[in-house]
Amino acid sequence: MKTIFIFLLTIIFSNSIFAQCSDAGICIIGKKHGNDLNKNTGSFSVGYIFGATGKPDDIKIHTFRIEGDVGFAKVHRVGVSIPFGIYSGKGLSNSGIGDLSVVYSYHLQLQKMVGLTFSLGGKFATGKSNNDDSLSLAYQPGLGTNDLLIGAGLTYKNYNFAIGYQKPFGRSKNYSLINSQLKRGDDIFLRAGINETFNKINLKAEVLAIKRLGKSNIFVDTASSTTTDDEGGTTAGYYTDVNGSNEAQINILGTFTYKASKSVDIQIQIAKAMLQRDFNLDGLKRNFTIGLSLIYNFSRK
Repeated sequence: MKTIFIFLLTIIFSNSIFAQCSDAGICIIGKKHGNDLNKNTGSFSVGYIFGATGKPDDIKIHTFRIEGDVGFAKVHRVGVSIPFGIYSGKGLSNSGIGDLSVVYSYHLQLQKMVGLTFSLGGKFATGKSNNDDSLSLAYQPGLGTNDLLIGAGLTYKNYNFAIGYQKPFGRSKNYSLINSQLKRGDDIFLRAGINETFNKINLKAEVLAIKRLGKSNIFVDTASSTTTDDEGGTTAGYYTDVNGSNEAQINILGTFTYKASKSVDIQIQIAKAMLQRDFNLDGLKRNFTIGLSLIYNFSRK
């Protein structure tokens, strides 16, 4: 078991490769381990994440994120996450509040060391996706769609497993030469991990696999033809699928948590991936991310 754990952490710190996750979206499923899921506990955290898209976009992303969750009646839990992003690259920049995620979970403790959790929630388009008509979604703080999130998780001793599904509705409102009015495909998500505790330190290694079930569809602006948009209006141009945009991705995630006190944790998280993304139409591509969070934990009587 420890050999597998060390192997996964070694992969995390290997050569630069490309990551993808629906920021403030599907990756919230199964994020919390089962140790406290059957208790009236809660947490509040503030964090900073640095990421870079790599070539050819070469965009740097600074994300400040506020997250919180609370459990009640020992089986119910509600989690909330919202980011604020700063984007810069190639002489362009943008910033703003991102998309809000809210997830409700119902936890069943089947045995002392076995737990099952069902999750239902949504990602809401609180972030703008068209702050500047000349910028692609890679510079935008929001994806421009309201998404349904469904998931289930299983915990056994210090292992965790989860499956999730994300269904976006509608199109982004952005207009650019690259990905105008993007309509993303659905995502299916698998998560598996192991964690080990050494005194005040907890180390966790996870594999996150994401498969986009449908191709991305974009609007191509042209004066040579007209088409009917989703709201029934007539627009110069046409909608088209992007071949190869339904990519699969396998991410490796490492988390280091130090218990500074009974109520306060300091957490460092590093993510990389095993497959390269050829498309960045949704702006979610990263070649490296590293984050630091301060977490306050509390109990409810």
